[in-house]
Amino acid sequence: VPDHAVWWQWLYPAGVFALLGVLWALRHRSRAPLAAFLFFIGSLFPVLGFVNLYGGLYSFVWDHWQYLPDLGLIALAGAVLSLAVDKLGAAWWPVLASGLALGLGALTWAHCAMFHDDRTLYRETLARNPGAWMAHFNLGCLLAAMPGHEQEAIAQFEATLRLKPDHAGAHTNLAKTLMAIPGREKEGMAQYEEALRLSRGNGEAEYNYATELSHLPGREADAVAHYEAALRLLPKVGEIHYNLGNILLKIPGREADAIAQYREAVQLKPDLAEAHYNLALALAKDPRQVPEAITHFQAALNLKPADFPLARQVIQRWNASQGRP
Repeated sequence: VPDHAVWWQWLYPAGVFALLGVLWALRHRSRAPLAAFLFFIGSLFPVLGFVNLYGGLYSFVWDHWQYLPDLGLIALAGAVLSLAVDKLGAAWWPVLASGLALGLGALTWAHCAMFHDDRTLYRETLARNPGAWMAHFNLGCLLAAMPGHEQEAIAQFEATLRLKPDHAGAHTNLAKTLMAIPGREKEGMAQYEEALRLSRGNGEAEYNYATELSHLPGREADAVAHYEAALRLLPKVGEIHYNLGNILLKIPGREADAIAQYREAVQLKPDLAEAHYNLALALAKDPRQVPEAITHFQAALNLKPADFPLARQVIQRWNASQGRP
């Protein structure tokens, strides 16, 4: 990223104006270089930061936006090659064409290595621009999903936060990674709380924090409060209803509320087998609701036939009690 406080970085725009002056002075001999240069600058101007574009949040250099402006320079280079062939003779055309193809091919081959995979790309980006917080964050997300790379992921998320302390997503992902490491749960919860502070009104942050609270003894009421906050923001997410039902079921006297949440979960997400199963378990405690429980046991088995052996046993016993084969 250009640093306007560093004097020598002003040499770049100075060089552009100097080149423009030289091409303007040479326009009487040939206007082609000036035309190609003006086409390049004019086509590139909209993405130089003078116009608000979303990608400008992350980088002052967008290589792919040079493709269209490069047409002017490519046309100029083609004209120069054509003139060179006219002067040297047609016999030189295969030599020039072969040399150009080999040179461009070698450059492409060398450049393509950095695009081998996402991890290689982000590492190459950081090697050239260590201040690219988005590359640190994306690399951290990749590493966090790879078993055994938790410490590397933590380092990348921490680097992101040094560069962009208000990045709620980095706090959240750092929290998730820390929570998976024994003995670092307290640090993880602190990161969740910071993410939540930075992203008030973010349903996903509320949900993630509630899920972690639900695993801590004595924090059930706090978990319920944050699940409910998440549902106010994301009322149509079946998994949140399901997890809220799970925590409510642990609280004495909240069984009916848990059942209501499970019902909502299976209505919003009918393929959530665990919600069907837990709803069936809760319903089966009331003899009057056993028939409905059997329906949800069967739904769970239909979705995941090998995961709920108890459901199969209950259905078999129910059928036997009803005189069915």
